[in-house]
Amino acid sequence: MSLFERAWLYITRKRGKTLIMFCILFAMASGILSGISIKKAAQAAMQQARESVGGSFTMNLNYDESNPNVKREETSNAFGSGVRLENTGSPLTEKIANQLKEIKGVKAVNGNAVAMLEDNGLKAIKPQKDNDFSISVSGEGTAALPNFQLGINMDSTLDAMFQNKRIKLVEGRHIQSGDKRKLLMHKALAEKNKLKLGDKVPLKLRERDRNEKGLPDKAVEAEIVGFFETTAAEQNPISFMMPENNLITDTETGRLLLGTKQIEFESIYCLVKDPKQIDEVVNRVKALDLDWDQYLLDTNDEQYQQIAGSIEHLDEMVTLILSAVFIISCVILTLILSLWIKGRIYETGVLLSLGISKTGIVLQYICELMIIAVLAFGLSFLSGKAISQSLSERMMAQIQKQQENSQSANSISITGNSMRAGLHKEADEITELDVSVDAQELLLVYITGTVMIVISVLPSSAAVLRLKPKEILSKMS
Repeated sequence: MSLFERAWLYITRKRGKTLIMFCILFAMASGILSGISIKKAAQAAMQQARESVGGSFTMNLNYDESNPNVKREETSNAFGSGVRLENTGSPLTEKIANQLKEIKGVKAVNGNAVAMLEDNGLKAIKPQKDNDFSISVSGEGTAALPNFQLGINMDSTLDAMFQNKRIKLVEGRHIQSGDKRKLLMHKALAEKNKLKLGDKVPLKLRERDRNEKGLPDKAVEAEIVGFFETTAAEQNPISFMMPENNLITDTETGRLLLGTKQIEFESIYCLVKDPKQIDEVVNRVKALDLDWDQYLLDTNDEQYQQIAGSIEHLDEMVTLILSAVFIISCVILTLILSLWIKGRIYETGVLLSLGISKTGIVLQYICELMIIAVLAFGLSFLSGKAISQSLSERMMAQIQKQQENSQSANSISITGNSMRAGLHKEADEITELDVSVDAQELLLVYITGTVMIVISVLPSSAAVLRLKPKEILSKMS
């Protein structure tokens, strides 16, 4: 009689024990399958966080007075007196931005500069409280603040207002690398001026800036390629600080307006491919042949760390649970099998006396459990989905509570006086795990279960199998 036949006859004859063992293996498999599924979902959520939240760093001019290129100057204007710090060193140029693009691990780069515009026939959206602000110009009395501010970008998707989610594109497209004389405008401003996509708007630098740069009184036409809207109502007392009165254009248009061959950026914002590698990317940037007394690098991966920390905590919890389930299952199986195998001492003695090896007897025990396990593990596929989904919801509820307690807007300081002088990108919370159970997880359950059965059978049968047939028969008598 073959090993399999002996195992089959035993489990069909001992139906009570077979049913008990089936229930034990089914429960263990369901627990392991749920843990594996949640762990896989947590790892997928981690990858999603790395791709969607991302990480970034910003390159700014160093305005610390320890920088020998920084000059301190006392100023006064309509808002009061203060100190003006001027950096006379090497500016942040398009050349530097292009160097950053080539750094391994950098996904996208955007240089940001601003310019103040004359109305030039464009009707501005007035603040709710119309304040007639003016500034003191040395030796020239006072000058009214401009109504319009122009953001000059290499890639408008990385403009601070879009990144902060203060505005969103509702029609048309973004400013892209290589664009020439293209423009984004607030939809309300376009409606007030009866403008549509494809229309051209003459942009003119304000007179004060033209005079300082010695530029002619000439406008640069830019074609409207997209409209944006604010995501929430804002109250700004100054016209050019309102998103409605902000225009966004490309670097080519900026060069024509400012009369320069290269834009001097206020900051350069870099998005990295993998926030987990942000320190390595920053180190590669610092290896560039640049004057690092003149520039500062500010990393921004707090959102990823916040979400990743919660998911990593979940992953650790699931790993701990899986380990506990495995160990407890082995202990329970070992104890139960030890009792049952001792009850089969006569059968063992007979098999040994018939010339069946101890290895053959152990393999029979394993085969008996594996026959039961095939069905038990297979049926756990049905219960695993429901159990894992329920457990993941409970765990995610705890994680969301932690996120709410620790959620805070991240800030990167960018030197400048524009409304783009700060990046406060909020992270999207992970509210659920996409838990799925497929054949791959079930295969892992079969592999884990087989290892668990083998580990349990060996010590359980050792006490009996170390005896010789005569010793077994003498114990029986």
